[in-house]
Formats: sequence, structure tokens, C-alpha cells
Amino acid sequence: GQVRDLLADQHPHFAALPVSLAGEGWDNFTFRLGDDLAVRLPRREASVQLLVNEQRSLPRIAVNLPLPIPSPVAIGQPGRGYPWTWSVVPWIAGEPADQAPLADTEGATLARFLQALHVPAPPDAPDNQFRGIRLSLRHGRIVQVLDRLKAVSDVVTPAISQAWEDAVAAPIHDGPPLWIHGDIHAQ
Repeated sequence: GQVRDLLADQHPHFAALPVSLAGEGWDNFTFRLGDDLAVRLPRREASVQLLVNEQRSLPRIAVNLPLPIPSPVAIGQPGRGYPWTWSVVPWIAGEPADQAPLADTEGATLARFLQALHVPAPPDAPDNQFRGIRLSLRHGRIVQVLDRLKAVSDVVTPAISQAWEDAVAAPIHDGPPLWIHGDIHAQ
């Protein structure tokens, strides 16, 4: 109801479309809006700046990418008891990779997408203190998590531990800041 009210107040041309909860992640609630759109609303205050960064940056990035991304088609402001900015974005059909593994040809498509994305960012590109940082800054925390997992499960194999150590030891990027997808994972 609150999403419908926000739309009615701020983007009435979308208000008649059906709205349903599509899912929730760590940072955002996502509501399906009709057949072709979605509404993204931060779940917590710490996520608001991430969404503002998306609102500002995704339109600039989208024009150079070989696949669609959720570049905002409308931006909403606080209202109706909801305290933060929010976005209406295209609905991009598909399944999470852990539920529908990549076909042979899709790995190459993902690689092309990431290559097109990982280009120098403009000087005013937003920083993120959690994603796209040196892995050494996360090393202590990741080792703690791996150790906890090893104590209760055999999910952390020596190969996984070695892959992390190799990643931390890899040369540090010394070129210009790049656009990155800092949240590639199965869900």
C-alpha cells in the first residue's frame, strides 16, 4: 500500500499498475510494478547513499554496456511515512544464477559485460567504503569468518582458503579508478 501511495503522489502515471513484493536484499526492497518495471526502496538508512549513487551513476554507465541495467526511469522522494529516496527502474527478467546456472554461452556474455563496465570512472564517480576496496582491508574479517565456518562445516576447503590468500596477495590496481560491479554474487 505504501508503494502505491508513493507512486500516486509522485508518479501518478505508474499508480494504476499492479504492485507486488518481488524480493528483499541486504540493502533494498524490490517491488514488481506492472510487467516492465520495479520499485527499489532502501531497507535501512545505511543503504540510502548507495541508491542515490545508483540514481546518479547508472544512467551514465548504461549507454556503454551490452546488457540492460536497472537505470532509474523515475526517482521518488520521502513521503507517506517512508523516509528516503527511492527509484522506479526497468524490470530485467531472469533467474538468479544459483537457481538457473549459466548456460555455456552466458559466461562469455557476463565476461563481455564486466569488461565493458570496468573502464575508467569519471573524477566525480562515487566512492564506496565497502566495495571495490583493497582486499587486504578485509583480510582479518574474512579469515575470522572462514575460521568460524571451518569449525562447524567442511564447506571451506583448502582451495577456497588458498583462493582468498592468492586474491589478497594479487598486485594492487595502480591505474585510474574504474567502474566496477561490487556486488556480483548468486543472490
